[in-house]
Amino acid sequence: MNSPFSTTALKITAVAVCIAMGMESDAQSFRVKISTGMNGFYDETMVHFGIGVPTVDPNDIPKIGMGGGAAPGIASVSADGADLMFNAHGPISGDISVPIKVSCGVNGAYTLTIYDVQGLFGVSCITLVDQLLQTSVPVAQGMAYNYFMNTAAPIDPARFLIHMSAPLQATTTNATCPNANDGIVSVPVSGVGPWSVMWPDAQTGQIVLETFTTSPIDLIGGAGNYSATVSHSDGCTQGFIATIGSEAAPIAAFAPSTALAQVGEIVTFSNNSTIGTDANWSFGDGGTSADVQPTHAYSQPGIYTVSLTANLNGCEALASTLVEVEDANAVGEISPVDVAVFVQADRIMVTCAETDQPLNAELFSASGRSVSPAQRSLNSNSPMYVSTSGLPAGGYILRVWNSTALRSFLVPLTH
Repeated sequence: MNSPFSTTALKITAVAVCIAMGMESDAQSFRVKISTGMNGFYDETMVHFGIGVPTVDPNDIPKIGMGGGAAPGIASVSADGADLMFNAHGPISGDISVPIKVSCGVNGAYTLTIYDVQGLFGVSCITLVDQLLQTSVPVAQGMAYNYFMNTAAPIDPARFLIHMSAPLQATTTNATCPNANDGIVSVPVSGVGPWSVMWPDAQTGQIVLETFTTSPIDLIGGAGNYSATVSHSDGCTQGFIATIGSEAAPIAAFAPSTALAQVGEIVTFSNNSTIGTDANWSFGDGGTSADVQPTHAYSQPGIYTVSLTANLNGCEALASTLVEVEDANAVGEISPVDVAVFVQADRIMVTCAETDQPLNAELFSASGRSVSPAQRSLNSNSPMYVSTSGLPAGGYILRVWNSTALRSFLVPLTH
């Protein structure tokens, strides 16, 4: 390296390089070099955002001289006006501008090179501002900015600024429910739009491109983790991550006083849902209720689907079950200890050990349609098997009867 640095300056440069090499590789930093094709001299400064504070502190290394002879000079400037070779600026907490001073010993063309940019692209929008010419140029890795300078040009105030926008900080509003797409991610952006955002669509989850012209940018989505990018019209792109939460979902749960009722019998429904929920009931025969603990009587025999919709602050949950209603003239039930039902892989096994009468069984869908031929066992002491092969998963009604009694079972099939 051809340079007019003194021995002391070279030692300080070596210290700065060692400090930089000791930093984490992903720490935010950049270097700026001034050079000229008129000779082999150059100079550089480094700004680091992992340690220090904007004003001078022990982490900084001061600049000793601004070039000399035919050599150019460069220094970054602290917030309190000190010229620095190594500027430990500290974390970027908002929009910042770092002044860059330059000097020269020969009139002519010079190049300002911004390189070794670490951890800033995609986090901040970086621009180089030439305050003399009133121009602004987006910074890319290894960017070279050419300009003219003469020895009479003042060093103060700094000719250049390197401006970095604050990292995007999103705030979120919870979705009303875990399955609702009404959560909000609000992202304040600086400057003048438009901004283009790559963001998962709230309805489909597919990545879409949206355009916004005002700040903040408000994005809509359901509960979950999101990663998105915001691109400014000047070409700068920043990324951010955000998590949308959701309000607590209600739980809908209830139990009928009986799953096998007679026509005209009053069935009571015990509501076991989350406390404070609004209840909307449908009893399967066209009847409805908004009572918390309703009762209902059926006028016709059949198998009815009873459903409860629980609503808490606009968030809904649903629960349902089957109630079978028999004609009041139907024979009485077999004692619960007499009949046992076992669901197996592709069949239902029925046992009845305490009667010597022939036993019958038939399987019905939830809508009351027979889905298996009626089975008859002349020897009730032997198991009876009802095939479920080919039936879809769901709730079924198994009726078991003899000449004097009948019983119905709610049978869940999960295969």
